[in-house]
Amino acid sequence: MRKVLTEKKSSVIMNLVKGLSHKNREIERALNTVGVLQELIEIDSTFDLFFANDCAVIGQIIELAIDPTNNMNQ
Repeated sequence: MRKVLTEKKSSVIMNLVKGLSHKNREIERALNTVGVLQELIEIDSTFDLFFANDCAVIGQIIELAIDPTNNMNQ
């Protein structure tokens, strides 16, 4: 059961990160996504998910933040 919940949490986090990509052109959605991600990283049970798999989620967030073609969501 824990494995299933962890997989669901990881899926939710990755979908939120995808909300910060080039495909999202809505500023309100981007701001909401950032707020939710900030809340999730402060929770002990989800904090570890951001740094799992060699920091895959953090790496993707950094890539999106430094990508010059993604200026809408930087």
